[in-house]
Amino acid sequence: MASQLIRVSSYEAHNQLELSLSQAFDLLQSKLRPPFSLTIPDPQEYTLLNQAILYGVLIEPHFAKIHIKHLHAIVIDGYKLFLSLLVGIVNELYGKLVDSVKEQLIWVTKEMIDVSATGIDSLLVSLMRQIVGGDFSDADHCRVSNNLKLEMLRQMEIEFCVKMLRDQFQLCLKIGRDLVRLLQDLFHVPEFKSIWKDLVLSPSEFRNC
Repeated sequence: MASQLIRVSSYEAHNQLELSLSQAFDLLQSKLRPPFSLTIPDPQEYTLLNQAILYGVLIEPHFAKIHIKHLHAIVIDGYKLFLSLLVGIVNELYGKLVDSVKEQLIWVTKEMIDVSATGIDSLLVSLMRQIVGGDFSDADHCRVSNNLKLEMLRQMEIEFCVKMLRDQFQLCLKIGRDLVRLLQDLFHVPEFKSIWKDLVLSPSEFRNC
């Protein structure tokens, strides 16, 4: 069965993280629609629910808000487990994710920011590290023209990165010297050019972020 999360060749082995998420989703799919169970899940069930809900958010954008409401209803650890799964996806699979899943990944990250999820800083740093400076290949979705969905994803990513740089600059500094390289590579993008200008002319604006 073809992967719904990542681009894989027929000869590649299954990724264990993706496999665990998809298996949890298949196992609990009937329980991922309202009305949701009011019973408190045991630790194993809680793990499976987090995995299934995350997979649902990523592959079912039309049900994403329902899945997130379900997550809000069952969460008992400040979203720590859910965030650890997200970080795993970013670190292990980001480069292979299909574009629709990347779009959902950005969306669910914003949702986690809104609830101040435990571990959100690790997720944001992981996402920022996925920025590939100087990639001008046709495979780079930011360079593909005449595709409305990809342009929307590109704009979402720009807005996300700009918000992080302006609101959480000290957190962004954890990226290290690569942050300067990335900003240099993105100088041609108006939003990042503006950040460069402010860093040079008004650096004090970033000191307390």
